[in-house]
Amino acid sequence: MSKKRDLFISYHTDSSKYVVEKIVPMLESKGISCWYAPRDCDNAWAEVILQAIDSASMFLVIINEQSMNSEHVKNEINAPKAPTPIFFNILKY
Repeated sequence: MSKKRDLFISYHTDSSKYVVEKIVPMLESKGISCWYAPRDCDNAWAEVILQAIDSASMFLVIINEQSMNSEHVKNEINAPKAPTPIFFNILKY
C-alpha cells in the first residue's frame, strides 16, 4: 500500500517533470506531503497510483498540451475516489 500523502500530483512525465521537481520541494518544505510517480512508485504502477489517489486529500494536475492528451492523466482525473482536482496551467501561448 502506498504511504498516505496530502497531495497527489498528476502530470505528463516527459513534458512537465521539471515543474513537479521544482514545486514539490517548496510544498514539502511547508509541510505538504506530495505523491508523484515515478518517485513514489514501485513496479505495480496502476494499483499504487490508484491507492495514492484514494488516500490523498488534494489532487493537483499539471496542465499542458501533452497532459491534456495523456490517457494516464485522464484516467487519474477520472479515478473513482479522486478528490476534486486543482489544475495548474503551464501551457505556452
